[in-house]
Amino acid sequence: MSSESSSKKDNLLTKLFTLGNKFSLKDFIDRLKKYAVEGIGIFIVISFSFYVENKGTEYEMTKSYLEMLFAFKKDITETKEYSLDFRDNLKEEIEAYENQLARWNVQNDSVFISSFEDEDGKYFYPPLAYFNNYNPFIPSKRGYNIFKLGGVDFELLNNSVSEEINEFYEKTLFYLIENSTDYEKKYIQDFEERIINNWSNDIDVSNLMENDFWIKNRRYIQNDKSMLALIKFRLNLWSEELDQMDEILDGIQITLDNLNDIIKEMEDDYYFIYWKIN
Repeated sequence: MSSESSSKKDNLLTKLFTLGNKFSLKDFIDRLKKYAVEGIGIFIVISFSFYVENKGTEYEMTKSYLEMLFAFKKDITETKEYSLDFRDNLKEEIEAYENQLARWNVQNDSVFISSFEDEDGKYFYPPLAYFNNYNPFIPSKRGYNIFKLGGVDFELLNNSVSEEINEFYEKTLFYLIENSTDYEKKYIQDFEERIINNWSNDIDVSNLMENDFWIKNRRYIQNDKSMLALIKFRLNLWSEELDQMDEILDGIQITLDNLNDIIKEMEDDYYFIYWKIN
């Protein structure tokens, strides 16, 4: 029985590696070469398929990154224009209240009345009546939201630009936004509480927005040292915001210059299917 079993195994091996009934070393080597070549070919095809797929994914991500850069450039350009307008308005506010502080103790019933002129004529108004106006610095973040959607992939494509984007939005803009919201609200709240809790007990504040109120109650207001201190505190905050605005505008311009360089570099790249050839 064992002899017959061994004979069957030999016949099986012979049929596997030869065409005849007898084992041929040459035939065995030829078949081995054939199987090896076919195996290597299959391996190369599969590997190349994965490589092309990966290059395609990388190509699409690069194009998405370029689109993100354009969106971010548009967004940061709008932020620059918005920041310039905000800075100009802030300068006007600072000038108006510095002038008010400079003449605070002047013995003149119109000491709390200012004026401005335009093409329609000259207008008189009380600056302190508008002290509770709220104008926070809230720039657009559309481009940054697009950037965050790309996540780690965008950061891997260009780490230096990604760091600049994060630095600009998470730190530079954050501090000014915080100053122009939380602290501004605090000073406005203090101003309104002062009017309601103190002034209203002593004088009629129902016509606070009218020039006559500030003329009639000039001496009372001049003697309110808490109101004077509050105006000084807010002026200090505005001065700090103005310094931050200059820093932000410088940072915006630097970032825009870097973005333009990177966009130009990426647009100058030439591709054959998925392969960059320059």
